[in-house]
Amino acid sequence: MAFRNLRLWICVACACSSSNPVEIAHDAGVDAQSAPLALGDQLSLSEIAIYQGVKIEVMTAGSGVAAYNAPIVARRAGIVRAFVQVSKSSRWKSHKLDAELHLLLASGEQVLTQTIWVASTSDADAIDSTFVFSLAAETFVGKQLVPYYLVVRDPKLTPLGDAMAIVRYPADGSNDTLRVDTSPGTVTLHVVPVQYDFDGSHRVPNTDMNTLAGIRQEMMDLYPARDVTIDVGPPMPWPDAIDPGGNGWDTVLQGILDKRSKDAPTSEVYYVGMFVPRQSFGAYCNQSCILGLAPVAGPMDADQRGAAVIGFGGFTTQETIAHEVGHNMGRWHSPCGGPANIDPKFPYADGTDGVQGFRLSDQSLVPDYAADVMSYCPPEWVSDYTYKAFAARMSYVNTHIQARVTPSVHFTRISLDASGAPVSSREVIQNHALVGEAISVTYEGAKVVSQEGHYFRYDHLPGGYVVAPLPPMGTTHLRVPSLSPVRLSLISE
Repeated sequence: MAFRNLRLWICVACACSSSNPVEIAHDAGVDAQSAPLALGDQLSLSEIAIYQGVKIEVMTAGSGVAAYNAPIVARRAGIVRAFVQVSKSSRWKSHKLDAELHLLLASGEQVLTQTIWVASTSDADAIDSTFVFSLAAETFVGKQLVPYYLVVRDPKLTPLGDAMAIVRYPADGSNDTLRVDTSPGTVTLHVVPVQYDFDGSHRVPNTDMNTLAGIRQEMMDLYPARDVTIDVGPPMPWPDAIDPGGNGWDTVLQGILDKRSKDAPTSEVYYVGMFVPRQSFGAYCNQSCILGLAPVAGPMDADQRGAAVIGFGGFTTQETIAHEVGHNMGRWHSPCGGPANIDPKFPYADGTDGVQGFRLSDQSLVPDYAADVMSYCPPEWVSDYTYKAFAARMSYVNTHIQARVTPSVHFTRISLDASGAPVSSREVIQNHALVGEAISVTYEGAKVVSQEGHYFRYDHLPGGYVVAPLPPMGTTHLRVPSLSPVRLSLISE
């Protein structure tokens, strides 16, 4: 224990005097008689990171980061955090420091300021232990290189000059550069309320403003989007059963894809069919259950941008939509919770996010041990790997608006079971070119004809479907590689 200005009374030969005390000074902090230390001798700027959904380090240990783990997205809000490291050998005492972030934008210099109490080295999990600068959505308006520098100032040392009072990055007085990517654009959702007629209830999901606002918020938090737009179409009657174990899911998904083909929206629109096959979520899912189904689509597979999702509302529906649209964007599963079809390139073996996240909706940090949105584990967020992949797919889809094929082309959609065997087929409309996984389809009958089809795998159920050219007249059977022929049952629309 240390004491300041402790007075010791010394007795000599048993005679004490109170008139001549001897004072010994002890100090746990800064010795008042010593020269002040420069701020740079007491702490350093250890890290600078941008958060727009996931943590993106732009400076660490005094050096700029050469390759970002995820894109800095134009026209998206976020924060910049500056971390400090207090020297263990310093006599640091908690007090206020000021910081300035200088952004040298094409429109002019923008200076963001903040003052915080610095008690010790920054803690990544304690947002108040770092300098935090808010970025408006329009701070970065396009792909650009943004020079910047950051200054931390000790107002107590300011009278002694900058050499004593400031810590700067870059330390040599130059600027570093933020590499801002273009905005991936908007995620556009069209909700199809599926009217569940099988049990006579004719139930439709709630699609009021609050429900849609919750879906939009979840998508904005998890996806690197400038905006998320949602509209709602008329109810789609559905006569067939849909159960928690997966029966009926493939057919309702194909019904939603059929509706998309008939409506012929622009290529960037994702159709989301929502339905309530029981009176409550508890009645539907009392143990394990299927919550959604979607094909894993390629970047140009516009006609496959559709998903089927339970529509009981709340976080379950919001998270399921975010997950299923992720499959439409080409993402396989992350390895947590025992899903099938795991992405072999996912970088974190436990299926977690790998880096800290930031929730735009409530300005809160998300721990790096949260599970990736493409896994089966709660709590979920988005990894930098998935976030980066979302950005790449969104950018492609929104900058490569596909022209509709005129007139629309009729194809056969062949449903495959868990073994990959064809179980049924029907005629469907394709408004855009097919680019999915190539597979050979052989039609047998009066003559044998092989055609190239495209295979789209389901995400949560085994099997999938193949879209191929219509069979020639006289076809009685079809086969896909290594499987026995199956009788053709073509249902025209």
